[in-house]
Amino acid sequence: TNTSSTNLTVVLPPGSSSSGNDYLDAQPVTIGDYVWTDANGNGLQDGGETGLANIKVVLYQTNHGAGTLTALQTNYTAANGAYSFTNLPNDFVVKFDLPAGYVFTTPDVGADDKIDSDALGGGQTAVFTLTSGQSTTNVDAGLYQNGTLYGHLYVDANGNGTQDGGEPALTNVTVWITNSLGAVITTNTDASGNWAVSVPPGNATAKVDTSDPDFTAQVPGAYAQTEGNDPTTTPVTSGASVNGGTDGYFVPYPAIVLNKRIVSGTPFTAAGQVIAYELIATNTDRKSTRLNSSHRT
Repeated sequence: TNTSSTNLTVVLPPGSSSSGNDYLDAQPVTIGDYVWTDANGNGLQDGGETGLANIKVVLYQTNHGAGTLTALQTNYTAANGAYSFTNLPNDFVVKFDLPAGYVFTTPDVGADDKIDSDALGGGQTAVFTLTSGQSTTNVDAGLYQNGTLYGHLYVDANGNGTQDGGEPALTNVTVWITNSLGAVITTNTDASGNWAVSVPPGNATAKVDTSDPDFTAQVPGAYAQTEGNDPTTTPVTSGASVNGGTDGYFVPYPAIVLNKRIVSGTPFTAAGQVIAYELIATNTDRKSTRLNSSHRT
């Protein structure tokens, strides 16, 4: 309630009268508060997350349900992301500008309106009403940039868990990435075995499609993963490039069993006599194997 008094003087000529002189007795209202980088994309203002400077913020009045908006004031956030408006009581909407490369975070997360984001579609808030002398300092907007998640696949020919010189990359292999919003993105490794995708901040899970024909052609039959884990979940932060891991796959050498039997002669043949042997190679693995033979005379 405004308890101050103001004297208003009305001058009337002799014999005249004046009516309908209405005066608004209202104190200003204050609107603010903050635009920040939602680094982990969870829709909340967490410790360590910083404000965004020089973001355009416009205050509108709603014209009392007329379905139109009238711009009242324009402001820009300070270095710490703060902004503020002072105006007369009304029904208001605040609209936040969206810089290039940024996305508005999920609005109205949780029950604490002081730490959530209020920017809906297009950066505009819901309508709110302030009466004389009221203030609201929880009209906030969280923004983020997509990050990049990347990884690498290769054939670990010697099975030592490291890609050594000469060990080939796994090319054109499908990798599935489930981002923090639950969307699944499909990508493929390039000629160097590398893959990369743009994802919103938060946990992203990458999984190699080991049923992909391009995978099975390069890693035939039974294999062992000697480097990395599949699938792998990695936290991604706003605007950052994050390594989702290197995955190495070892194809064990075929299991060959050699048996020798005498073709002619006996084990007790006299000195100088010839004994003929036959070597039988048996592949006990599931993979086909080519055997190269040699002999010495």
